[in-house]
Amino acid sequence: VGLPVVLALNMTDVADSRGTKIDAELLAKRLDAPVVKLVAHKGRGLAELKSALDNAAKSAGAKRESPCSPEFQAEVKQI
Repeated sequence: VGLPVVLALNMTDVADSRGTKIDAELLAKRLDAPVVKLVAHKGRGLAELKSALDNAAKSAGAKRESPCSPEFQAEVKQI
């Protein structure tokens, strides 16, 4: 689609408690996208996620094409 991507890994506390190790840095390199580890119900990682989303939105530039058809966009504008 050509839009920026941020991968939010939630429930990383559960993964850690089960011995599952996730190398977020390596995953980010392989996906060529930021990866943010979260424990959302405790609020952990939310500031980092917001920052990553802000950075991704800024890197997208001012001009982005919608993946939706022109007909769909016209219908949405009428709502």
